[in-house]
Parts: sequence; C-alpha cells; structure tokens
Amino acid sequence: MCFVGINRPKFTKEIGYRFRTLRSLSSANYYAIVQLSWSRELLGIDSIVRALNSDIKIGMNGSYQNSSKIQLAVGDLFYTDTYRPPCDFQFHGVVNRWFADRVNDILFAKRRSSACTPDVSSGHCIKKQPVFYVFPGASGSRLMSSKRWPEENFAQLIDRIVERTKWDCIIAGSAEEKSILQRTASFVGSTNVSVAAGTMSISEIYAKIERSSLVVGNDSGPVHIAALAGTKALAICGGGHPNSFFPYPEHYEGANAEVRTVRNVMECYGCGWSCTHKDRYMNEAYPCISSVSVDDVLACLKDLLDLSSDEVARTNSTARQN
Repeated sequence: MCFVGINRPKFTKEIGYRFRTLRSLSSANYYAIVQLSWSRELLGIDSIVRALNSDIKIGMNGSYQNSSKIQLAVGDLFYTDTYRPPCDFQFHGVVNRWFADRVNDILFAKRRSSACTPDVSSGHCIKKQPVFYVFPGASGSRLMSSKRWPEENFAQLIDRIVERTKWDCIIAGSAEEKSILQRTASFVGSTNVSVAAGTMSISEIYAKIERSSLVVGNDSGPVHIAALAGTKALAICGGGHPNSFFPYPEHYEGANAEVRTVRNVMECYGCGWSCTHKDRYMNEAYPCISSVSVDDVLACLKDLLDLSSDEVARTNSTARQN
C-alpha cells in the first residue's frame, strides 16, 4: 500500500497538474485498486481509477450526489467490479464495512486480512499522554470555510481545556491548512500549544492520536482515526448529511473509543450542503455549525471525559510521571 497526495482543487481545475498527476500514477502497476468513495465523480476519482494499471478495480456504485446517472454509468466502465450498498444503509461506517466484506471476497477468498490496518485488538496497553489534538480543518475544497467551526471558537475551547486539564495541545492538519492552524494558534492565550502542519504521515498521525487523551475536530477524518485508535473524540458537525458520518450508531463496531457529536439541529437539516440561509457570507461557516457555542462543546466534553477537577489533576500528574 502507498499513499499519494493529490490536491483536489488543482486536479479538477488545472489541466497541467491533472495531466502530470495521471501520468505519474499510470507509470506503475498495481495488484488491485479499491475505490472507497460512495459519492463518485467522473472527472475526479473515476478518472484516477481509469489511469491506474491493474487487472482488478473495485468500486462502490453508490450515491448520485456528485454524479448524474449517465456519468456514474460511464464511470462504471473503468471498474472490473462495482457494488451498490443495500438501500437501508445510511451511516458510512456501516456502508464501508459492508463494502470491505465484498472486497475481501474478491481479494482474499473469504479470508479476512488485517495486514494493512492497525492492530487495535491485540490487548496491548497504550499509555495515554497528557496531550490533546485539535484539527480545525475540514475536508472538501468547495466547502472548506463553510464546514469549519470558527477558528476563534477553537482557540477559546483550547484555552479552557488547557486551563482545566493542564494538558498540552497540538493544533494539527495538512500542509494546505497551515494558515488555518496558525490563525487558530494566534487566538490562543495558553502557552501549552504547538502547531503541526503536514509534518506527519497517516501512520504517524495514528500513532500520535493513539497515545493522546482527546481529539477534537470538525466533520473530518482525524476524529474517525481517534475512534479506531481508542482515543476519546468529539466532532462539531453541521446538517448537510446527518447520520451519514456522524453521529456514530449505538454500539458501532468500528469504534474502539467513545465519540461524541455536537450539533445544532435546525429546521433545514439534511440540506445536502445546499444552504437555504442566503444571508450568510460565502467565507463563513454554515449557521448550523457557527451557532454551536464553546459552552455547548465544553458541556459535551465534560460528560465525555467524566473527570472532576481533582481527577484531572491526578490523571495529568500520573501521565507525566509515566
């Protein structure tokens, strides 16, 4: 397995970058291509799959959110196998688990393989460090600003968590999010804060999160990584696609730690990110996100961490001694 970073906005808008990326990807041969996205795009992920050299290309025949029926049908031609999830599946974690079983049937003849996933069931004890991670970025180029909780709010939250726990905070994200991380850090009053922008690989992010005490972020990948790694996490979410990614279903097998969601359920919930509030500015968060207060998040964190002030101090002291 290898990880190749692709700048999505540049890939869709800049012909030169798109050509160089596809040429680079097509220069190697792969045993199998597995495309995990439920909402495919003909000029996006499907065109990448088409360029890759492999005799096995497996994809999901899922949502028409980003493609028309004709575009999806054309894209299907680039795959050797496509699967459509049962219509009663909504939460994406359940969909992905179902899809993984289909992929497993093809690649491993009904034998489940865990070679490419972290071993979260080995029983080994991971000592949690007095550190928490905050990821103020959000996925999706078009929706970057609109899906992000305000940076000033993250900063206030960080100060209040540090004040209560005395933990160190790392504001983290990709290299493209560096300005977001730095602006967030500039609003923080505490000195127990550092910034990590694009300095870690996926495996390093997992290892760091696994040893941390808490992860807070928007509707984005790091919160899901925390759930897998066994670290308590909290996501601040809007109402574009409720119940697709968050909140997690009760007794969800894909989570090894408790994950909480803070959200403001408005009358327009389930809008598909086609916001009906025309009075908002394009560079601001959607109202369902911006209306979530710092106190709302703190109330949820207090319940999630389930620690009194004295217990926090004792936990912090013990962790530093270890």
